[in-house]
Amino acid sequence: MIRRYDRGEYTQVGIDVGDDSFVSCRTGSGLLRAGEGGGVRLDRFDDVTERPLFRAAVLLEEDEKKLALERCLAWVDHSGFSFPKLLQSTVAVDACRPEAEFDDDARSILLGTAFAAAESWRHGSDRPAFTAAEMIVEAYGRPVPTAHLAPPSPSGAPRDILVHAASLGGEVIEQWEPDERGRTMASLVAAVTRYDPDFFAGALRSVWGWLRTTGHRMDDLLPTARDNWPQNLPSALVTPRMLLRCDWVGEPAPV
Repeated sequence: MIRRYDRGEYTQVGIDVGDDSFVSCRTGSGLLRAGEGGGVRLDRFDDVTERPLFRAAVLLEEDEKKLALERCLAWVDHSGFSFPKLLQSTVAVDACRPEAEFDDDARSILLGTAFAAAESWRHGSDRPAFTAAEMIVEAYGRPVPTAHLAPPSPSGAPRDILVHAASLGGEVIEQWEPDERGRTMASLVAAVTRYDPDFFAGALRSVWGWLRTTGHRMDDLLPTARDNWPQNLPSALVTPRMLLRCDWVGEPAPV
């Protein structure tokens, strides 16, 4: 799924912990032969069904790499995979598609709602939840430039991608609360519905229950357009493609 919407070469990222094992954040379906349950997990390379595998060096000091691994291992079995963050990242990438015919205000509002939601959802839960690339960024504490957000030129726009995301995360979506995190997600959905309605393909209608619960109107949720952005991305918007363009990550090579 991520390869289709992000137009990168890689579907998953993790950290090699030695002894033929790696730690990563995954949905719990598709990557492994016998993996169930999403979140940060410790798995064996022998169980990975998607091939080929690639290894890239992390170009940081040994103490930084050790600390990052310790953080990830502490999250193992005490975290989840975040489907709302997957939605945030997908919207941000979709808004930056080179072939997209958005006017400047529409693109700005789509990106603005994605940035706001990503910042709102970064922390605030007793049980952290990540996407795959976000786990890496949070573990190493290193920035990913906003300039990495735009995907390559298209081979076809993945307009059904949210159907799959919604089917995986529907239970999570229906449990959004009428708080700040729920508001930023509703704002994101409102912006996409207004400016890029085909994106949803009817997959996320249940989110409008949040609006019914709070009494908001869609126009109440739309921010004003902006033309300046932070130098670095919120970690929730990062994908494997963006991560592997960073100057602190080496060139991937087949294993």
